[in-house]
Amino acid sequence: MSSVYRHFSEIEGVYFSIPVPGFGFNGSTDMGNVSLVVPSIHPGYSLGGHCRIHTRDFEELAGKPEVQQYALIAAKSMALTCTELFLNQDLRERVKHEFQKRIKEFED
Repeated sequence: MSSVYRHFSEIEGVYFSIPVPGFGFNGSTDMGNVSLVVPSIHPGYSLGGHCRIHTRDFEELAGKPEVQQYALIAAKSMALTCTELFLNQDLRERVKHEFQKRIKEFED
């Protein structure tokens, strides 16, 4: 699902940085254990500035009208991802297969 979201975001001009090997991600989501029950993604997106989420700088940046375009691109990309999943049975099957494989690895 992440690759589908990425595809639709890139069509809108968003490009994702390449992960740096050895640099882990520390954080959490508000998804709880949902991702252990159903296939899930929790994509992040940039507001076009250089600040960390949950800071005063982020709050100030997020309130500016000129950055709303970034939120709209993320929302559109998510909506198109959901639409693709709804319409594409092959994709749904691949997502289910990957999910089952990852859950099995997680449980082992």
